Amino acid sequence: MLLSGGSPSVVRSCLMAMLFFFLLLFKHRVSAASTIGLVYIALLLFQPNMLYDIGVQLSFAVTFSILMSSGIFLRYPQKTLQLLIISLICQLTALPILLFHFYEASFLGVFLNVVYVPLYSILLLPFSLIALTCHLLFPPLGEPLISILNFTFILCNKAADAASNLPLASIVFGKPHFFVMALLVSFLLGLFLTWEESFKKSKWWCGMLIVLLFFQYNIQKLSPFGEVQIIDVGQGDSILIILPFNRGNYLIDTGGQITFPIEPWAQKRKKFNTADDIIIPLLKSKGIHHLDKLILTHADADHVGSAKELIEHFKVKEIIIGGGSEEQYRDLDFVSIARDKKVQLSVSKRGDSWVAGGSLFSVLHPHEEEENKNDSSIVLYTELGGLSWIFAGDLEEEGEGKLMNAFPRLRADILKVGHHGSKTSTSAPFLLQLQP
Repeated sequence: MLLSGGSPSVVRSCLMAMLFFFLLLFKHRVSAASTIGLVYIALLLFQPNMLYDIGVQLSFAVTFSILMSSGIFLRYPQKTLQLLIISLICQLTALPILLFHFYEASFLGVFLNVVYVPLYSILLLPFSLIALTCHLLFPPLGEPLISILNFTFILCNKAADAASNLPLASIVFGKPHFFVMALLVSFLLGLFLTWEESFKKSKWWCGMLIVLLFFQYNIQKLSPFGEVQIIDVGQGDSILIILPFNRGNYLIDTGGQITFPIEPWAQKRKKFNTADDIIIPLLKSKGIHHLDKLILTHADADHVGSAKELIEHFKVKEIIIGGGSEEQYRDLDFVSIARDKKVQLSVSKRGDSWVAGGSLFSVLHPHEEEENKNDSSIVLYTELGGLSWIFAGDLEEEGEGKLMNAFPRLRADILKVGHHGSKTSTSAPFLLQLQP
């Protein structure tokens, strides 16, 4: 338990083993299901917050399902088939927890476990103990063994990483509604209970489960409602637009952190990233599998600072930047990554537009190259849900004046104010004309 760092799964298994042997010492036989129940209660008594720990939820749920489903896989004599069925049971049990917390699931693990479980349990774990013992007793012998072991772990991790990048390695389902989650748990229980009697009896439940997952995967395409969500990214901008029936998913800016030099001791072990920690989880929770357009209003760090991570970890079809500001993006790291991933890079100026989902999106600004970076912001106009919207980026007072001169009759029901509502933007004449 100490060697592994005390992860929830290891704590659970160690406590179960200790409790089992302790009761065996006093000649008390307790079922494995009772043992795991006692360990679970004991952990919650000492640390109730562990109830919300994802590792604890997965560890206890999966272990309990294996114990209760022994009648299913033990009827198959082939060891490889047993391991495959155990892996499938584990994946199905973890499915509701994974969808609730991460909004996605990987069924590739069912097959990878057939390789990785024997590899680690039969080869790498015993070899690790041998290498550690040799290193403690005779360091010259232990060091090469540890080097070999370290190289093997690196290869295993690279292979797993390559597998995770395969198509359909991870499927985004979105966050299920409570009713869908209740049906999912019910279908899984029905599947396990009937499978224990006969696999033929479980086919109906298996079919219902597949239909439910198919429905959850396509639920965004069935929704007649669009959505405009202002994402809380702290100091910065990021706005998500979802069109009805999944006819378009647009993200205006990515937010980003403005960093300052700090001492090494003050640096966090895990750095916070707006894309990885906020935007991508939000997109996955909405059941969004890709972005049709990533609209970057201008090149400030609090608007494009997380574009690199977003493009690396999420599929983006097109990136739009403002005309006349190409030089501002030339040295930004996400540009080369976008080219490597064959992401279309478009430059938009006043007069450009496109139609999607019955809505017209018009670029009102910029018209020409601007000296002020904020005044080079893309200003986007559209009508959604019966309302007119203007997304003004960081447009300042001078840029607002040019916009009013170009569009003297411009109105908007909803205005995303420029430059985060600072005093250099959203001037009184601008508000008077738009009448938001």
